[in-house]
Amino acid sequence: MMKINGYEIALSEAQLDDIINNRMRRVKLVSKDFAGYKNLTEGNKKALEHLVAAAKIFDDVAMEQDHEMNLPMKKALEEAAQNSTYAAKALKLFTSFHGVEGHNGIDLEPVEIFKGIKGAKGRNFYPADLGVEEFHEILTRMVNEGKIDEVKKILSVRTMVRRDGKNLKAIDYTEYFKDAFSKAANEIEVAAHYTTDEDFKDYLGW
Repeated sequence: MMKINGYEIALSEAQLDDIINNRMRRVKLVSKDFAGYKNLTEGNKKALEHLVAAAKIFDDVAMEQDHEMNLPMKKALEEAAQNSTYAAKALKLFTSFHGVEGHNGIDLEPVEIFKGIKGAKGRNFYPADLGVEEFHEILTRMVNEGKIDEVKKILSVRTMVRRDGKNLKAIDYTEYFKDAFSKAANEIEVAAHYTTDEDFKDYLGW
C-alpha cells in the first residue's frame, strides 16, 4: 500500500483497476477542438477561460465544505500521480467521488479512499468531532444564555460553524471564503470584459 500525506490508500492498485475499468462510466469532455468552441469569437474564448477559472475556484470551495482534507489530499495525489500509476488511479477515484470518499451506487456505506479519513455527519460545515448530542447540548445552553441570534446563524444554511471555547460560532460563507470569492469575482469580471455578447456581459454584471 502507498501513503499520501501520511495516510495509506485504503484500496490496492488491483482494486482500483477493477473500479476504474469495470465500474466507472466514461465521460468525454469537450476540448478546444470542439466545433462549438471553434465557432466562438476570440473575445468569448477568452471569457470562457476566465469563467472556467472561476468555476474551479467555486469547486474548491465546495470540496472544502464537504471535508477539510479534500483539498490537501487532492494536491498531494496530483503531485504523487506524476510519478506513480498507483497514485494516478487513486486520483481518478478521488475525482470521480469529488473527494476522499463517495458512494458507488451499490454499497450503503461510502467507499473510503484513505485509511483514517472518514466523512463527518455534518461534513465540514461543522467541527468533525462534534456529535449530535453535544451539538444539541451546546445550542440549548446558548439559547438559555440568551445567545439566540448566534444560534440562528449556526442553524443557517449559509454558514460554516466552528468551536469558540465552550460555544459554537457561525461564520458566513462570504467571510469564511472571502479570498476565494474575491478571486472568483475577479475572474467573472474579466470574463464580462472580454465577452462580445452584450446580454451575457450584462448578465455577468459588467
